[in-house]
Amino acid sequence: MTLPGALTVDDARRRITRLYDRRCALWLRGGGEWPLRFALGRVNEASALQDMAAVRQWVLEWQAASNRLQGTAANWVDRRWQRLGLQRLPTHLVFEGPLGVAQFIGHEVRWQSLTERYVQLIEVGVAPNAAAGAARNLVGAYSDDDFGRLLRILQWAINGEERAGIYLRQIPIAGIDTKWIEQHRATVEALLREVVPGENESADLYELLGLSRPPSRLRIRVLDAALRCQTGGLSDVEAPVTEIAALDLEPACVLIIENVEPGLALQDRSGTVAIMGLGYAVEILREILWIAQAKQCLYWGDLDTHGFACLARARHHIPKLKSILMDERTLHENQTMWVHEPSPIVIDAPEILTAAEQAVYEALRDNGWGQGVRLEQERIPPKHVLIALEAAAKEVT
Repeated sequence: MTLPGALTVDDARRRITRLYDRRCALWLRGGGEWPLRFALGRVNEASALQDMAAVRQWVLEWQAASNRLQGTAANWVDRRWQRLGLQRLPTHLVFEGPLGVAQFIGHEVRWQSLTERYVQLIEVGVAPNAAAGAARNLVGAYSDDDFGRLLRILQWAINGEERAGIYLRQIPIAGIDTKWIEQHRATVEALLREVVPGENESADLYELLGLSRPPSRLRIRVLDAALRCQTGGLSDVEAPVTEIAALDLEPACVLIIENVEPGLALQDRSGTVAIMGLGYAVEILREILWIAQAKQCLYWGDLDTHGFACLARARHHIPKLKSILMDERTLHENQTMWVHEPSPIVIDAPEILTAAEQAVYEALRDNGWGQGVRLEQERIPPKHVLIALEAAAKEVT
């Protein structure tokens, strides 16, 4: 049915649903002006004369709907038209409170859950504004069990129980494990900032809960037999960064490799230590003095926009860093091994790249050689890696 200027029941329900979505957080906090009047439009005699059947259907539809309303009233008015006589027409819906709105759009159970969760969040110390927003976002996304877990972790944080030396996996709360926290981390952190006194916006989960932070770890390969004297003869070592930094190593060359597998495939090389698998976590390199003291620092990453972003970030900490196997020739010599980069990245400060590196990065970013071109470093033949390392070694001899 189409009746210009008049809302059908379905039309009204759609519009009121949008209104509910915009204002339910306000209503949870007790805001809003009640009763709320919602106009249903107006039908005049001229439009009725064009389609009287549509008018009758519209009136009957609202009569049936008004009989089912709870916490809501439909206002009707008598209009006397010159040609059609007395007509009784609906004009407004009048909602006495949010529950009536929720009932009309079929969200009664959802609203009841919202109000219950809002009260529970307030009771554990969440401020009204944050509690209303959280309750709105969590209904539908969180089961009752998950919401209960959320309340328990907030309560544990507020109680200030002794937690020195406790790691995330050791939190003594029923139903809470590392996997659950990681899945819900954004919500947990946001609400913890509301209930933990004195914490700032930048505090993370460990600070907010007062937990011990797992030490950053680093994996290296010591490719020189003489240097392995400092690692008990071990060539493949993974340990906390502080312990790696404390090693009495004096490599001539440090090779930083974005991923792990290419580093594992390397053969012994005189004076060389390889650092593997950091990806974007290159800021820890600044903690290791023996890297900066090496005669040569090389970086080898994927030939894609993320690889160059990792290189740029690493060069912030090691200005003398030189890239290998991240050039146009290497890319095109291995064209048969190209794959698709699903989410290219834009580097904030590409000028830290050399002119040659920047040219390759921009061509990849702008799809100069095809849509989302990517060459993973693992796909480069070992003989090409050896040639690149030998060429780099000659530059410092």
